[in-house]
Amino acid sequence: MTWAVHVYDNVKCGNEKAKIHYAQTPTALWDKIRPYTFGEQSELGKNESFLPWPLVKCISIAADVPLLENNVIWMDNPGMRDINESNNEAARWALNQCDAIVVVHKHERCAASAILRQQIREAIRRARPGIPAVLVPTHSEQVDINANIDFSNEFNDEEKTLLRFFNEQTEQLRSEQRGNRDRDAREFIRFRLQWIDAQYVTQLLYEKVINQLSRRTGIKMGARNRAMTESYATLYPPGFPESQRQIFFIATSAWQAHISGYDPFNQRPISIEKTGFPDLVRYLRSMPSNLRASELTGLVRVQLPRPITTGI
Repeated sequence: MTWAVHVYDNVKCGNEKAKIHYAQTPTALWDKIRPYTFGEQSELGKNESFLPWPLVKCISIAADVPLLENNVIWMDNPGMRDINESNNEAARWALNQCDAIVVVHKHERCAASAILRQQIREAIRRARPGIPAVLVPTHSEQVDINANIDFSNEFNDEEKTLLRFFNEQTEQLRSEQRGNRDRDAREFIRFRLQWIDAQYVTQLLYEKVINQLSRRTGIKMGARNRAMTESYATLYPPGFPESQRQIFFIATSAWQAHISGYDPFNQRPISIEKTGFPDLVRYLRSMPSNLRASELTGLVRVQLPRPITTGI
């Protein structure tokens, strides 16, 4: 019951509601789940390893994300297998204790795997009625590094002076990094964010620039990615209430910038699967509850059943 002790410690430290909801002690937690597990020994007499992913992830997160209130159940690929194979009843019990389902996956992998798509549908179908099912596909970021800010009538003279400085620095950056397009794109993003975060940039100018950058140099999903994006709407089982459907598309480099201690510009890109769910939860929590189109530089939200759009 090592995993039960670990889970209980997380619950005790992080979420009193979850602690009361599941069990008062590690032993009680284990006793509650054991009937649905492999048991302590296999038919060969060897100890059978067991890690109930849906339960562990549900209790470990215990996060009150603005997007997902109260308890959250988090399912990755091992968790999805648990739903449909070895720990069917335990996973179903977990699904019925939680207030939301979140599925995170690379959208390319999901689009290529009919089995994975069916597993996601089954997890949503077996969940407790009335809870939201949130799909969080990740995608690569495509940056138009040749775009400059347009000097339109929306900027005053002081703002235009700052914007000209920004464009000059951007041009210098391009000339220095022209040999490596990937490096160039990352440096451009970093400079853009640092400049926008500077204290001398007013909130109004910030919003104007973000709005324009999101239209012209933000995340642009190509025709292939858009087709994959639209396919996510089909993962909800027939009859699943439209009000409980949410899809959030996250660009890899955008959420990496929010990981504690990780510099996405100077380190090798890493996937959400490798960094783990707590960092992504922190990223979601840091986003505004009500996102405007101008704020979708790093996060593209699609609210079904509206036509799917990148917000750009």
